[in-house]
Amino acid sequence: MKLLNRLTVAQFQELTAIDSDMGNLRKKVNTVCIVDGVEQSAVEGWTIEQLNARAAVIDEECGALSMLPAKRVVRIGGKRYRMEWFIDQMSAGQMMELLNYQLTSDREVVANLHLLLASLTREVTWYGKTLAYDGGKHADRAEAMKKAKMADVWGFACFFLRHSEPLLKIMQTYFVEASKKKIADKE
Repeated sequence: MKLLNRLTVAQFQELTAIDSDMGNLRKKVNTVCIVDGVEQSAVEGWTIEQLNARAAVIDEECGALSMLPAKRVVRIGGKRYRMEWFIDQMSAGQMMELLNYQLTSDREVVANLHLLLASLTREVTWYGKTLAYDGGKHADRAEAMKKAKMADVWGFACFFLRHSEPLLKIMQTYFVEASKKKIADKE
């Protein structure tokens, strides 16, 4: 679990982007480089036994990812963010952002994870007040989410993604139909 307490969203995205056609040895080297933040040349100097041992620890700890609890509030870079659990508490801007992301494959979901999390969070003041959603700060939140620890955000991300796909499709249909009706009413 120690690994998940320091593994960031950006590192996780790098790990999942490793080419699956790459040889097993090269995958292990790249994984260790990403997770431990060491140069490839340093890892290539290790023995096979050392590399296999470290890769096995990483694999084992990453296996615990699916058991992480969903957290309501997370601290990232000195700021606190509240995860939006309920769709009715989200702003229309947040929903519109979510509808724009490519979520047709697991790889795309992970590649866009920082953007999804940025759309699903609101900043919280030091005394606990949740601030109104500000779409203009989405890029800043997305950068902050890249630095978020997987142990803090993965449980929530899984919860949202598991339950959101049908809901997002329904809402997208609703928004399209509402737009068509609005256009027809103007004509």
